[in-house]
Amino acid sequence: MAAPLSDATVVWSRVDDDFYVATRGGEFHGFVDRRSADTFSVFDQHSRFVGGYPRLDDAKNALGPVRRPQRRRILRRRLPFFATASVTAALGVTLMTAGVLSPLI
Repeated sequence: MAAPLSDATVVWSRVDDDFYVATRGGEFHGFVDRRSADTFSVFDQHSRFVGGYPRLDDAKNALGPVRRPQRRRILRRRLPFFATASVTAALGVTLMTAGVLSPLI
């Protein structure tokens, strides 16, 4: 079982000259790109600019924890309704069938 994303360590990989990519828990976490001789630009997992830093270590540390958008749990909220409706419909069909077939028995 994989570690939860909040407990995962950020892993940095140098993929090109002055370009570094971070992963966390096996997922893309952001990147650092050297834009000039004295500035490392940091971008988050959505490629949004975080800031510019004079040292690579400072730029890497600027990438904070992953903030994931919360997913809406619509199905879970509606599941009891769908289950109740399905059971009610099945029961109704069974009773109707029993009522129709009872004169034949």
